[in-house]
Parts: sequence; structure tokens; C-alpha cells
Amino acid sequence: MSEATQIWSHYLEDFRVGQHGELGNTTITTSQPSTVASLATVTLLVSDQGVLNDLRWSFHAPVRRGDRVRLTATVTRCRAGGDGWGLLHRHLVLAGQDDTVLGDGTGSFTIPTRQATPDERHVRTDFGSVAWAELLCDTLERNEDFVSATRPMDGTLGFRCGDEEAHIRVYKGRIVEVGRSTPTGPTFTVAGSELAWAELAGAPRNDFIARTMTSQFYATGNAHEYVRFTKAVVSAWDSIRELAHRDAVR
Repeated sequence: MSEATQIWSHYLEDFRVGQHGELGNTTITTSQPSTVASLATVTLLVSDQGVLNDLRWSFHAPVRRGDRVRLTATVTRCRAGGDGWGLLHRHLVLAGQDDTVLGDGTGSFTIPTRQATPDERHVRTDFGSVAWAELLCDTLERNEDFVSATRPMDGTLGFRCGDEEAHIRVYKGRIVEVGRSTPTGPTFTVAGSELAWAELAGAPRNDFIARTMTSQFYATGNAHEYVRFTKAVVSAWDSIRELAHRDAVR
């Protein structure tokens, strides 16, 4: 199935985190204020992409009557919701003919599912969810670098992707608890947008440290412990990437 077909599908199972494509293009025909015209255009171009639940938008440059614009999207989360419906998150970019970014944001859509049970490929990329963290633990426990780096640890790692956060409690190299929260809270939390997570998960190599330098990722909580266990975080990302691409053709 081509990427163009996948990006236009109306069923959750046909989408994968990291997919990127154009949703549509149009010519601005209204003389309304730029912000109104931008939002109206985005709403128009996503009108057949599912039920729009939430749209968060940032304006970067004005749009004017007669401008030719296009809307591209990157899938950042796929989650089955039950009763034949699921949630699809996208990062959206509105660009002009010269590729000038006019605005960008995130959209959450409700779309139908073909099957009643969650697709495990979606769970493996539902970053920050408890279900994802539980699957990740199996991979972390087989990651010798992670186990070695966390042998001195008695604390909790937080992983936050967008609005979702999961905690993994580690004691002397062993994972002892996974959940939405832990009694004492996270020692530190590694956080980034859904787009940042999707891009690093699909990148050719694990360049987590380089991405922190450009603020794609950041840490909250105990800064000293974060620095102390940075190697553990980097090795955890090896496992995150492995889990995300477990079904990929080798």
C-alpha cells in the first residue's frame, strides 16, 4: 500500500505512527483576516479525515486571498477506543507554494476501526501510555546496556509523550513497577511532543542527545539524577526504537 493511500484511509488499522503525506491543497478565496482564513482552510482540508475532536494551532505567517496552500500531516498516535472507533493524532503543517510554513499544529480525530481488539503495532507506538510501557519493560529487561546503567538506581523513570506519561520504577537494574503514577512520583521525566517521539522512533539512528540540544526533548525533576542516568535514558531509547519497529521487515 502506498503512503498516499495510507494517509487517506478511513480505518485506524491502515495508519502507522510516523506516516507522512499530503492531505490536500487549495486556493485561498476568502478576504477574511489571516488567522480566520488559516483555520478555515485547515478545517476544510481535514473535513473528510474523520471526526475532528481537537485542533491546536500556531500561526507563523499570514495567508492572503489567491494564495495556493497545501496541508501535510504526520501520524503521531493511533489508539483503539472500543465500540468500533479509535483515535488518530496528527501533526499538521500548512505551507505555501514556496514551502513557507504558514502555520502548524496538532489534530485529534475519531475514525472507525475494522477490528474490536487493539492492533499491537499501535500499542507499541502509543508512547507514554501504560500499555506501551508494559510492553517496553520486556525489551528493557533484555537490554544489557540499560540493565547495567540502572544497577545503581533506586528511582522512577518518567516518559512523557505529548499529554501521555508513564512511570517505570527501577531498583538495582530491575524493573519493579509500571503505571500511570508511582507513590513517590518520578525521579525525573523525559518529555517531548508526539511529533518528536515519532521522529526519533523512526530516525535512522538513536540521536537522542543531539535532539535534546535542539529542545525536541527535555527533562523535568531531579536534574542531578537525570545527568547521572543519561546513559540509561539513551539505552532506553534503543529499546523504544526496537519495540516500535518490531514488525518491520529486516
